[in-house]
Amino acid sequence: MLLVDDVAMNRRVAELILKHLGCTVTAAEDVASAVVKLRASEFDLVCTDVEMPEINGIEAIELFRKADQGAHPGRTRPIKIVAISAGEIGMTHQDYLAAGFDEHLAKPIEVEALRKVLHKWDAAPAPAPAPAAHAAAAVPVARTVSRRITKPINVTEQQIAQLDLHSFLNILNILMGDLQLLEIDLASSQWLAETTHLGGELLDLVRAGKLDTEASAKAASLHAAFLREWSDALRRTPEAANQPHAREAAANLDSILKVFTVRLSEYQERVRTGILWKPHSIEQLTNNFVNFFAALEKNSKGRYHIIFNIASQDPADYLVNFRIESVDGDTITMPPVLQDMFRDLIANARKYTQPGGCITAGLHDNGKELRMAMEDTGCGIPPEEVERVVEFGYRASNVREKATKGGGFGLTKAYYLTTKLGGTMWISSTLGKGTRVTVHIPRPAK
Repeated sequence: MLLVDDVAMNRRVAELILKHLGCTVTAAEDVASAVVKLRASEFDLVCTDVEMPEINGIEAIELFRKADQGAHPGRTRPIKIVAISAGEIGMTHQDYLAAGFDEHLAKPIEVEALRKVLHKWDAAPAPAPAPAAHAAAAVPVARTVSRRITKPINVTEQQIAQLDLHSFLNILNILMGDLQLLEIDLASSQWLAETTHLGGELLDLVRAGKLDTEASAKAASLHAAFLREWSDALRRTPEAANQPHAREAAANLDSILKVFTVRLSEYQERVRTGILWKPHSIEQLTNNFVNFFAALEKNSKGRYHIIFNIASQDPADYLVNFRIESVDGDTITMPPVLQDMFRDLIANARKYTQPGGCITAGLHDNGKELRMAMEDTGCGIPPEEVERVVEFGYRASNVREKATKGGGFGLTKAYYLTTKLGGTMWISSTLGKGTRVTVHIPRPAK
């Protein structure tokens, strides 16, 4: 277990309690040193103070997860992060869970409360099992629920703008987390100050649903700013910048910013053309999605691979079956925004499917309608919530505590665009086994 607190007395008290409960404890006085320890050793649990200088516990969540995943890609059990707070920043228990923590404990720490948390994840010796019953209990059968989604889509103008900028939100959240990691490696925030400032400004604009011409120009300069500042860091701090973790983080940032540039170009085209049906080269679309899968894999920092041949699948690989077909042969006709929507559905399927699972995705134009289907072997959706997952910002109850970088907009965006184009959406899901999303959109008459 890793214990992170900037106050020595607090660390000492928590360490004594944890050792009393049978835990092996390593302590760190700040987030930067905790990241170093996470990279050096594999921990089951991080208990972190929330109110710390420089980087607080909430900002540290992604840094801890990225450091652990990057250094220990083969682990099968994700690290758990517990917030420990004095209750002075106005957040409830649910607020901490919504922020991305796996659990929250208030100071002063109560031994029994901490014991319950440890038992929850088998991080402490478990109590003796209860005697086996004479008759085995019936195993519940997972029920498959299929729904044609018909509910009205109620979104404000600002929310519509946020849906349109959904992919930017995901990219910028990843970008800002990786920038913080690289700053820790460089032991200074000054070398990436302009990139961090521009990224923060753009993140605020996207959250507000604004990406006008001026903001687009600012976004276009982001990659250039990073390359310039990284080049300066290599020249002025070669020992820090040439460390393997720093090199890897910089390469990942470069990859993210290239993706960002492509998304920006697509967005500007959508602004110019609106929802205009146009032919797309199937070869080019396929290449775009192969590059998208490659970017997903690269951002995992070795935690998983994405492969396309079942014969080459290892236990931690995602198997992707992906196909685009059209009655028109080498081209498929659709509005450009649907490429973005399809990409979001793929990302959703990956997000809620454990490595080793399968994702099947397809686009088909039969001349009368465009058909889109996405199927995964993930966690599924609770039966009573299948129709609710298209509501703006709604996340199913079985995944609310899963830390993600998006805003819960993927299915909302897909449903909004489907209804706007006169189409129909179906969601079929089995809790614990997977989900299928199907969309049919009529082609406009020529």
